[in-house]
Amino acid sequence: MEVKRLKKPTATKTLYFLGKFCFNLFTGMEMYYFASYLTDVALLPVALAGLALNIPTIVDLILTFVNGVIMEKLKVPIGKYRFWLIVGPIVAAITYATCYIRFDDDFFCAVMATVMLIIAHFFWSLAESTYTSLPAIITDDTNERSSLSMLCGAGSNWSSFLFGLIGMPLIIVFNQVTGSTTHGYALLTLVVGALYAISYIMLAMNIKEVEKAEAEKAELNAGRGEQKVQGPSLKAMLMNVAKNPPLIVLLVYSLFYWINSFVMSGIMAYYYNCTLGAAALMGIAITTRSVGGMITPFVYPLIDKIFKGNKRNIVIFGNAVNIIRMIVTWALRPGTWAVIISTAICSFIAGVSIMPLIAMYADCATYGEWKTGAASKSFVMSLYCVPLKIGLVGNRAILTAVLGIIGYSALAEPSQYSGAFNFSYNMLMAILLIIACVILFVGYHLTEEKVKQCALEVDRRNAAAAVSEEQV
Repeated sequence: MEVKRLKKPTATKTLYFLGKFCFNLFTGMEMYYFASYLTDVALLPVALAGLALNIPTIVDLILTFVNGVIMEKLKVPIGKYRFWLIVGPIVAAITYATCYIRFDDDFFCAVMATVMLIIAHFFWSLAESTYTSLPAIITDDTNERSSLSMLCGAGSNWSSFLFGLIGMPLIIVFNQVTGSTTHGYALLTLVVGALYAISYIMLAMNIKEVEKAEAEKAELNAGRGEQKVQGPSLKAMLMNVAKNPPLIVLLVYSLFYWINSFVMSGIMAYYYNCTLGAAALMGIAITTRSVGGMITPFVYPLIDKIFKGNKRNIVIFGNAVNIIRMIVTWALRPGTWAVIISTAICSFIAGVSIMPLIAMYADCATYGEWKTGAASKSFVMSLYCVPLKIGLVGNRAILTAVLGIIGYSALAEPSQYSGAFNFSYNMLMAILLIIACVILFVGYHLTEEKVKQCALEVDRRNAAAAVSEEQV
């Protein structure tokens, strides 16, 4: 039986890249500017700013666990995937832009920002969960899934580089045009939000035929009693996790990976200030690292060929490069420019560690359907965001713990914390990555060949069921 492949590969891959590129431009507003906007531009008291920063993050983490269930259960005429790709970005862009409106009353302003950010997070999380589900939905070809996963990583890297260059200059221009110190933030959010919405709508239009075929297959399954029209049961979804060892291992690996990534970002400012004594060069370090990440897509096909398409080994290789760099940096304590240059050079190879992840979740979704007989790809793919959100929340707790353990004080001489932050930024992060790689190496054994076999077997079952249904 023929394996399902992309019908319009060039168009689909281009739109998948643009979707991630524009989404990251949009979320860059929160990542880089929201906290400083609340405290330094809107001039909210720290306690109220903390309300707007922390409550939406916690609520978002809680809702992440039910996003997949919502996606599986929702039944709308245009299809559940296209629905969230179209509606999610539009609502998210409008509600998140509202967060940058400065109301006169401090408390009301903080409450509005909190509520609007919760709504924005809810809709863009569902849209993003849908986006990450697509490789498992639109193709069963493992090479095409790897390509889509790689393009997702490329879109993220390129958008980070561009946003770092244009973000603040555009805010300043919009502020000057409006004669305000706050409206520039809202206007830029609407601009990048519009790009985000347009890119997702174009992607939704591209997958129309595929979603129609998926809906017909769901109706067939419903007809033979395997799952109801409104989607698989909660028990079936949970069994797709419980009976899916590769998925469980991948979730644990991802948790360590994202904790490492977010904690490292949080400690970076302290490392450059206290250990390197070069806080002013941190921006250059981020930019050069982004440039390295932009080169990664051009290197990835070669690395994929070297490892014969084994995604697990590619991930471990990319992390190993980063681990070696961090251990050497911790031991030798090179100068600032040596750190910046070595990080940039390693980043274009280490960046391959993130690129196969979405494809690996898609493989786990196929394996789960083969193992349990129940299709719940949306639910499985939505789990990609769970370790990420936990890592984002855990980042603040771990960073706070590190600062508390070393007795950090902003009023003290920065150099007295040089050794502590050198260990925390390099060796501690290397240890977390080593644990993650060991878990992945020992527990994840889902090969490309096995995934192909699972996909073919699922198709055979569906075809046999269709023939049986016609005979009845």
